[in-house]
Amino acid sequence: MNHFDNPDFKGFQYIDISLTPFTNTLPINNLQLKIGDSQEIDIIYIDLINNDITPVRQRYTRTDLHEYLYENIVSDFTARIQVDENGLVLNYPGLFKKIAGN
Repeated sequence: MNHFDNPDFKGFQYIDISLTPFTNTLPINNLQLKIGDSQEIDIIYIDLINNDITPVRQRYTRTDLHEYLYENIVSDFTARIQVDENGLVLNYPGLFKKIAGN
């Protein structure tokens, strides 16, 4: 069975692709959290390194105007993600840092 035909993956609004912070922008912009608010979401995680696709539960908490606490509920991984005014990731500590301008 193809991963994309798997009925366990039906109904998910978001995906998270390893090796790119761009997919964090999708829930950051769509959830429209106020500072101090948080929300858990179910996503499909696409692990390009290990060639694996799994459903995962994540939590986003808006901690400041341009900062979110990202939590992977399953693995206890957390990161404080800084974003620009458009919700694009500027800094994902240890994984990504935007170095080019517009």
